[in-house]
Amino acid sequence: MLLLILLVRENKNDGFFINTAGKQRYLSQKISKTSLLYLNSTDSTKDLEYVNVLEADLHLFETNNEVLLTNTNSPIILNSLIELQPDFEVICDNAKNLIQNRKNADYLNKILDVESGFLHNMNEIVQRYEKENKTEINKFLFYLALSKMLLIVVLALFILKIIRPAIFENKRYQDIVSDQNSKLLKLNKDKDLFITVLAHDLKSPFNSILGFLQLLEHNIRSNDINETESQIKIINNSANQVYNLLESLLNWARMQAGKVPFLPQKLQLSLICSETIELLKTNSIFKEIELNHFVEDDISIYADKAMISTVLRNLVSNAIKFTESGGVININAEINDAIVLITVSDNGIGMNNEVMNKLFDITQLYTTVGTKKEKGTGLGLVLCKAFVEKHNGTIWVESDLGIGSNFKFTLPIADN
Repeated sequence: MLLLILLVRENKNDGFFINTAGKQRYLSQKISKTSLLYLNSTDSTKDLEYVNVLEADLHLFETNNEVLLTNTNSPIILNSLIELQPDFEVICDNAKNLIQNRKNADYLNKILDVESGFLHNMNEIVQRYEKENKTEINKFLFYLALSKMLLIVVLALFILKIIRPAIFENKRYQDIVSDQNSKLLKLNKDKDLFITVLAHDLKSPFNSILGFLQLLEHNIRSNDINETESQIKIINNSANQVYNLLESLLNWARMQAGKVPFLPQKLQLSLICSETIELLKTNSIFKEIELNHFVEDDISIYADKAMISTVLRNLVSNAIKFTESGGVININAEINDAIVLITVSDNGIGMNNEVMNKLFDITQLYTTVGTKKEKGTGLGLVLCKAFVEKHNGTIWVESDLGIGSNFKFTLPIADN
């Protein structure tokens, strides 16, 4: 498990470096575009707006440059970044000069002269960075495979020398061996799934990012603004998809390793529901979906606030994702003995039994697009299951295709 966590962390660091480098390429193009608009502007109100945008982008451009210079241990990558500094300084200095001397087109021409080379060199840096880190990732995979083999050998020796003689004396030992084997099989499946997700789900968005970056590199001077912006949006969405996947994988790995703090306390459930609805209000307004909760103020639970907020946020977000415009999503709660049953219901597209059986299973990792083509990581409901079970609760779904879904989970009630 430690090796898995290190692998996820290494991929997240790689993603951070690549994402920052991507932002630099995007910002260099945005600076030249805004500079051109500012140079040709005849509206004083627009002038102030362009200046504010330029200053903000320049600040971020300079900050990201420092981040890249200080977040690589590779001398080759560092030297490449240092060699790129003259072009970086040309872009920054001439954009600043343009703000002070807006009628001088020479500053914009100097920016455009180095921009193409800057983009090309940044792309080479990213490719070189990925190549260098591929060796480290392969090393992690080798050690992971080796640890799995050692684990199996140790378990086999343990069964042969200690457990096996006792099996014939006591039926209880048979149950122990069966339970350990089941856990071992699940652990191996989970490890294999990590590798599959990292290899498959990271490859697709990175192919999209690199493909569109190459298109931008070759056609930056011939593309119109709308086409360029469209390609940049695709790149940004793909980068966010990669980051969200790595973040979900890291959270799941931390949960499995027991690294997530568990601090249960008495909580007013209605307040958590209100906070969740307020947080997701923008998403619901965009899709014209009504969000409600009908939880009484006197219902209190004994739970970790961060975990339960995450569970509600995931369930309501999923409901929004799979509900058409004009739909309704409700949160209800009822007390049953010493537990509270919470239900998140929607009148969305629903699902069949085959889909329901996959939702909470980490070994299957099912995901699909929403009614507005929204994308997810497939790990949200797996995290919900882990968090609810941490409270000794259960979570399940009841759904009818074309009618809607009811996601239900239980939590302990707080003592008065």
